[in-house]
Order: sequence, then structure tokens, then C-alpha cells
Amino acid sequence: MIYPYLNYCNNIWGSTYPTRLLSILKTQKKIVRIMTFSNHNDNTRPLFESLKILNIYQLNTYLTAVFMYSFYHDKLPAFFNNFFITNDALHSHNTRSLSQIHIKFNRTNYGKFSIRHRGAIVWNRLPSEIRNIISTIVSKNR
Repeated sequence: MIYPYLNYCNNIWGSTYPTRLLSILKTQKKIVRIMTFSNHNDNTRPLFESLKILNIYQLNTYLTAVFMYSFYHDKLPAFFNNFFITNDALHSHNTRSLSQIHIKFNRTNYGKFSIRHRGAIVWNRLPSEIRNIISTIVSKNR
């Protein structure tokens, strides 16, 4: 019952200061403890893992990675076609990050919390094995 509320537009509202999401995380922890009949001071990390539930921070990273997968494989509306640019479009130097998405410098936190900045960071940090897992999950969900 709660997951759709956490999932809805999470890419937009979930990319903010971690302290702003702390109340949601605390509520999530209370709910997980209630679901597992645990004490109020039990560690919730094993409870989240046993229930196979992502906390709010993990959910935001996952949904951002799914968004980036959709962009990378042209599954988004045409509005997003020029949203990101890869480093190989900017220069032809043979570098380790040549095929990664270019991260534009942002002077303000408003820009750093945008999907353009956060999405590029999340996608570039993902190992190729995880990218393949995301493609499997996305294809199963559609």
C-alpha cells in the first residue's frame, strides 16, 4: 500500500538533501518493524533484506538507474533525446571515461539534484554487470 507513494515521481522529489528524506526513512523503518513483529530498537538492515524491500535512498538510486537505462536505450519520449551527452561527443581523446555520460558542472545544489546531474552520476558509477541486471528487470516489468 505504501510502495506506490514512494515510487511515484521519485526521480524528481527523491533527489534532494538526504536529511529531507530522513523522516520517510524513519517511517519506513517503523513499518518494516511492524511487518516483522520486531522490537522498536532492532536493526532494520537485515529486516529490509529479508523482506526484499529497498529503503528510500536505495529506491531513488534504483529508479534513477532505470530512468537512465530507458534513456540509454531510447525508450523515453523524444523530449529527452538531447537531455544527456556522452563524452565521446565532446572530444575524441582516448580516455577511460570516453563512453560515459558527460557530467556538466553545476554551480548550485538545484542543478546537482536534477535528474540530468544525478542520473549521469548514477549511470557512470554502475558496473556493467549491474546495467545488465537492470535491463533484465526492466524487460520483465514491461
